[in-house]
Amino acid sequence: VISWKNFDTINADLDDAYSHPRNLAAGSVRKLDASEAQKRMLEFWAFDLVSDSLESGSKHAQQKLLAYCGFSVVPYLYLPFSCSARDIERAILSMQPTRFDYPVDGLIMEYDDLAYGRSLGATGHHENRLIALKWADELYETTFRSIELATTRTGMVSLTARFDPVNMDGATVGRAYLHNLDNFHALQLGSGDTIRIYRANMIIPQIADNLTRSGVRDIPATCPVCGGKTEIRNLNDVKSLYCTNPECPAKFMKAFTLFVSRDAMNIDGMSEATLEKFVGHGFIREFADIFRLDRYRDEIVEMDGFGEKSYQNLIDSIERAKNTTLPRLIFGLGILNIGLANARMICKAFDFDLDRIRNASAEDFAQIDGVGEVIAKSIVDYFADEENKERLERLL
Repeated sequence: VISWKNFDTINADLDDAYSHPRNLAAGSVRKLDASEAQKRMLEFWAFDLVSDSLESGSKHAQQKLLAYCGFSVVPYLYLPFSCSARDIERAILSMQPTRFDYPVDGLIMEYDDLAYGRSLGATGHHENRLIALKWADELYETTFRSIELATTRTGMVSLTARFDPVNMDGATVGRAYLHNLDNFHALQLGSGDTIRIYRANMIIPQIADNLTRSGVRDIPATCPVCGGKTEIRNLNDVKSLYCTNPECPAKFMKAFTLFVSRDAMNIDGMSEATLEKFVGHGFIREFADIFRLDRYRDEIVEMDGFGEKSYQNLIDSIERAKNTTLPRLIFGLGILNIGLANARMICKAFDFDLDRIRNASAEDFAQIDGVGEVIAKSIVDYFADEENKERLERLL
């Protein structure tokens, strides 16, 4: 864990600040460089003692043993068996999240008698000897503004609510994912409505309710990426919105992933997840759009996982990618059956002249050692397609 105090200290030195100590701790333990992880001031607090030789006995005794051995032990209250319901209630009320120096989202009640507790059995999810209590989520009031659309690789158009930014537990939040059309309909959202939001598990922004409910606006009729028609589909009794265009760029994520890969344009920082966000929001519809992402600077900087530093690093990487080689470009286009080795052979055979390559015949390619009819046909067909020609011109 990372304490609130240390979280503020660490965040002040990071280019891209984290929104919650839990996120920072999770990212820190995954660091491969131990010296870097050490700077994050991670602490270990013992919750349980796992031992085959201690199946019986007292939970309280285990906690005392852990403390005696030098471990920090999670804060707890021990209540004797003779305690009343009122005693338990008072204990719960005394352990509010503000009491702790660490982010805590609830309490666990557990029997002290380990053997008795284990005799109660378990479900697939938890042991019956444990009772988990979550604190009620704190609600924040704000004003709903609009719906943001994004198309995923499955063709589903996701809906995200945008509202006036609110500071929640040190993080500024201005969006909440709506999951599906059923949620959208149930909330009856209209621009200017007063809504209440919260952070589920103190992390994920959600809309709790809509106080003014001015009414659902028209369901988006077109895809934000390709402009194709949308339709409502009912899958497992859940209504969702889908793009019906089979040629929608959002459905061809693998092509964009190949284009930015190390052996192609080698754009550092352009992961598949990042690409999916950009394509889903309509920032990228074809390869050339990658080199025009600076048009969406303000939107990108506001995205989860991005900030000024991350955005600038990405733009710098895109700028470097403009200075590339012809084999990398040919390979990155994703022409059927053309790997990096084939691209190199073809470029060398045509003296690295792109105009000669895109105007060559199948017979010309077939004369190259290592290039057969299948590869020759693939590359000729690609450059014969008018749409491919236009996209390549825009990219160049």
